[in-house]
Amino acid sequence: MGTRSAFRAGSPIPIVSVFAARSVERAVADAREKLERLRLPETDLEVVSSYQGLNDFAAGAGIWSALEAPARLHRIEFFHALTKEPYPSLRVRLFDGLTHYSAPCSIFGRRRATLYVGQQYLVFNAPTHVSAFHRRFDELVRAAVVTPTAIGAFLSELRKRVRAWRRAATARTRTALCYDARGGGRLRLACATLGNGNAGE
Repeated sequence: MGTRSAFRAGSPIPIVSVFAARSVERAVADAREKLERLRLPETDLEVVSSYQGLNDFAAGAGIWSALEAPARLHRIEFFHALTKEPYPSLRVRLFDGLTHYSAPCSIFGRRRATLYVGQQYLVFNAPTHVSAFHRRFDELVRAAVVTPTAIGAFLSELRKRVRAWRRAATARTRTALCYDARGGGRLRLACATLGNGNAGE
């Protein structure tokens, strides 16, 4: 995943910047601050990532397996709204992770680039290094299979999938409860899956 934005001047950043663990309250406050920045008229932010990463999130795969479907659905709906409200200040593109890869990085104008290497960032200030990041980012932009104007439709499809998975999970839960209550009964078990709890009585 990569992000590219206009540079904002600030205090000097060391070559290695340690990413310290934050409290939940601090993380929420930081997220709100970033959202407010996105709404500023001078903001210009590009994001590129693989569409498989969002697919995994929607499916609750990998590191997202402990996140329940309602929470995933809420995040997808929020992201969907976020891609529409500040557009075109915020532009999101998705590439195919089978053909391209990007380590997490951020580019701040022509002055600075950062590479996330796990609990810390490598910070590059040399013009040649920053230009290399820009060239790589441009390659991912050109390789995008989901463009900023199509991201809304992509997220809408993910939202439908999560809702379908929720309905399927609810049906399985009803079936399991029916099975435990009756100690078996194939006819009642099959019908309960379809939502007919009185079948087989």
